[in-house]
Amino acid sequence: MSAISFKSVGETQDSEKFKSSRTFELPYGIKTPIRKGDGVLFEMSVDMRDQIHDNLKNLILTNAGERIGNYAFGANIQPMLSEKLSKESFDDMAMKRIAAAVSAFMPYIELGDFESKIGKPDETVGAAPTFITITYHVKSIGISNKKIGIELQPIC
Repeated sequence: MSAISFKSVGETQDSEKFKSSRTFELPYGIKTPIRKGDGVLFEMSVDMRDQIHDNLKNLILTNAGERIGNYAFGANIQPMLSEKLSKESFDDMAMKRIAAAVSAFMPYIELGDFESKIGKPDETVGAAPTFITITYHVKSIGISNKKIGIELQPIC
């Protein structure tokens, strides 16, 4: 009977060759706009603060009926852009819609200041974008006075 060499046994999992320099963090969600990820299907958010910011932006930009399976999801701001409203009426309605959506879908967010501004009309479309800036807080994870800026384009 011949002797078996230990060289053919292989290496244990503790070997340097199996140690990765890449760290893996558990993701909180998919970043939007959706992009191809590195080693995963989509680019993922691994920071809770970034994911909350992204989710709030998507909540405000979503209109009634756009979310399959949850038709009430969203702040439904887009339809207001085609109405002839004064700036004060627009601000009041937008704040109420955003507050209702946040209360229903992201109740851990405390809304702060709201500001809107109408941009310069686009010559090709003839409509002006509306810019909204909102300050928000999430005390449970230490977010305070974080601003989110959103550009809304009227549909013509």
